[in-house]
Amino acid sequence: MVDEQVFAEYALFALQPQHTAEVAFALGVPRAGRLLSAGRGGAVFRSGGPDHYAEVRVELWPLRPPVTAGEWDEVDEAQLETSGTELRLASPTAWVGDHPVLLPAPGRYRVRAAAAGREAARARGGSGPPYPSGLERWLVQLWPA
Repeated sequence: MVDEQVFAEYALFALQPQHTAEVAFALGVPRAGRLLSAGRGGAVFRSGGPDHYAEVRVELWPLRPPVTAGEWDEVDEAQLETSGTELRLASPTAWVGDHPVLLPAPGRYRVRAAAAGREAARARGGSGPPYPSGLERWLVQLWPA
């Protein structure tokens, strides 16, 4: 499990491999109505608003985890693929998380994202430094596909 404060820059952040040439942001922006886009190279998440710090928890599960009902505004799911075993949270231009998510093996993983506080991020994000924090919470769950 990794808990990190992520810089949601331009309303985006990613979970992508380290030490490989794969870059999640090459997948593009999640389409309208989706929280994430995923594929070879990781997953890109669409925040409710630009330029703020979101609280993100990433969990690795051996099997499909239960959905935590009631506390999330939106939930979305997709599949990512990686040739590496270390993933990190990252922003589009410069920020990279301090804590790795260590996978048991390269390959395909299901990814579920659940978010709360998206309206607060939309209303208050992007106001410039100092950037707001704690507006939005995310739970990202991974398990083998």
